[in-house]
Amino acid sequence: MLYVPNDILNADVGIAQRPYLGGEFAIYYTFKQAVLMGIITLTGPTSGTFAREPGTLLPATDGAHLQMSLLTSLYNAPGDLAVSISAKGATSATLTGTATFSNPTWLRDQSGNWPLGASVDVVAAADELWITGTPDISLGTVVNGVAGAKLGIFMLPAAADWILIGCTGEVRISDKSRKPKNIACGLNQSAFVKPGNSEIGTVNIASKVRSFLEGLQRIRGARVTIMGVGTKEDAVMTDRFVLTSTIVSTPVRLPEGDGEVVAEAEGNYEDALYFAAPQES
Repeated sequence: MLYVPNDILNADVGIAQRPYLGGEFAIYYTFKQAVLMGIITLTGPTSGTFAREPGTLLPATDGAHLQMSLLTSLYNAPGDLAVSISAKGATSATLTGTATFSNPTWLRDQSGNWPLGASVDVVAAADELWITGTPDISLGTVVNGVAGAKLGIFMLPAAADWILIGCTGEVRISDKSRKPKNIACGLNQSAFVKPGNSEIGTVNIASKVRSFLEGLQRIRGARVTIMGVGTKEDAVMTDRFVLTSTIVSTPVRLPEGDGEVVAEAEGNYEDALYFAAPQES
């Protein structure tokens, strides 16, 4: 499955640029895990190192797409960051794909500054899939890299794995960016500000209860992957997010009389991946 939404038509840019309503997001879950296959650390504009996560395997026959996500913020990239990787393809002896962090033209900020969690698909020729075998995943070329930035290579669930929660209410996702840390000097309590520890990744999802074995109630206490898909005015999909390795508890509120029964899931996730739709050229 490719996670970057389809290109936004030029005629629909006006819709894409309008703010979201909360109800324009559909929330899904799956018991299939998002797998971190390895971490790339950039060491310069055209170089980096790759640390493979031991024991993680691509599918043997069906194959999979791969995604790349920023595990740190990326500042002052001189152009579109492009990172290529290679591995065994479903039909190719060696398949090369490239993850390109390019600003969608419908966004106002066209700088080379990218936040934690910004994500793209690793695109190979004809959308060919990767499978396990030789060669294993390896780092190829780097273009417009920034030393110190880290990227994760992920294998996310397939399209058929996702199950719609349905009829969700408020959804809240914390930001795992590093919190500001004030350093005092004399009587100035914030003479210096540095990034400190990250926030804890928390997620809260409210949903109407159809059954105690359905929707949020189905995933209570389990390790799941969560996905949100934003579609504006029922016409233009502009964003998708994925929360990996999520565990929630799902207390239920049973109101008096004809009040609506609501499950209010609360829990934690490990990584948040955010995908934005490009605009047609």
